[in-house]
Amino acid sequence: MANVQAAGSRVLDKIYIFYFLLLIPIALGIDLQDYYPVEWVPGALKFVREDWIRKSGDPFLRKGALGGEVQEAWFWSFTLLEAFFQVPVFFIAIYGLLIGTPKIYALTLAYGASTASTVIPCLATVFAIPTVTAATTSTLALTAQQKWIILGSYGPFFVFPLIMAVDSAVQLCARVGGGAGGRRKGAKEL
Repeated sequence: MANVQAAGSRVLDKIYIFYFLLLIPIALGIDLQDYYPVEWVPGALKFVREDWIRKSGDPFLRKGALGGEVQEAWFWSFTLLEAFFQVPVFFIAIYGLLIGTPKIYALTLAYGASTASTVIPCLATVFAIPTVTAATTSTLALTAQQKWIILGSYGPFFVFPLIMAVDSAVQLCARVGGGAGGRRKGAKEL
């Protein structure tokens, strides 16, 4: 275990801190606007969200775009997960990484796996939405450019949390004797 770096001291840990700091205003200011009273949302944040919807055609933030409340329930359940799990994790993870506790990797593993898993249906939905052509009759159709905008925006929120989950698992294994020299006597290798 001598070659295990202290939690919070690795370059990736510093990137995680920056990532979580970046996500706090995005989640609270943009993603979760639908849960606030309208008068609580500053005009500038309303504009940013409306402009994003106008440019990207984002079907997840455009109410009714996916066919109504039943079809959209899965996405709105993800926004509740964002509000009540992910946002608290942002603050706890920043603190845990700053003070260097290795216990934080259990939480970042859970966060990374959960977040990557919730983005997959979003990406699949964007791929499944018809692309606008001369023959398109769907009101849900997106232009090819809009699809690329959405995929370019949502894709990193699949890739980065997935990397975080794998890295956190590696960090946990290294700390609990998962390395070659840390096996219990008589334990079998996986």
